[in-house]
Amino acid sequence: ACQLREAGLAAPEPLAVLGAPGDSALVSRYVDGVGPWGLAPGARERLLACLAGEIARLHAAGFRHRDMKASNVLLTRMEAEIQLVWIDLDGLAWRGTVEPHVRARDLARLCTSFASAEARAAGVRADAWPELVRRYLASALGRPPDAHELERLLARTRAWSERNIRRHLAAD
Repeated sequence: ACQLREAGLAAPEPLAVLGAPGDSALVSRYVDGVGPWGLAPGARERLLACLAGEIARLHAAGFRHRDMKASNVLLTRMEAEIQLVWIDLDGLAWRGTVEPHVRARDLARLCTSFASAEARAAGVRADAWPELVRRYLASALGRPPDAHELERLLARTRAWSERNIRRHLAAD
């Protein structure tokens, strides 16, 4: 949390760590917000812009989030601007450089959230994921992605997400 905050990324203010290394819990200041599917339906464009931009900033700062899913992002300041606060930081790691395959894996985990019943119930349409990936690439590359770049990342994230969903359904 401290590293994220030092890099200009939002995370709850850490107050204490309880326990021993390997078996500890982080106590942080409470942040009032909602998950991505708790936003008003009219906030779709702002949601996609916020998610795409903050994920690109996270990766550009050298961090990866192995558990990037809807329940691990909190959204605040919903009047004029949405701010993403990273929560549940167990899966977060600073790598220095986040390779393209790691970026795709992080995004694929979020793709699974976009395919969830909760997302559909909140009005998230099927075209939301391609739009988020397009915006992510534009932020990460500093230019609009070409069709090949977009299709390649979409295919990778969807394939991993579908395998993950099948694996979880088989375990149930």
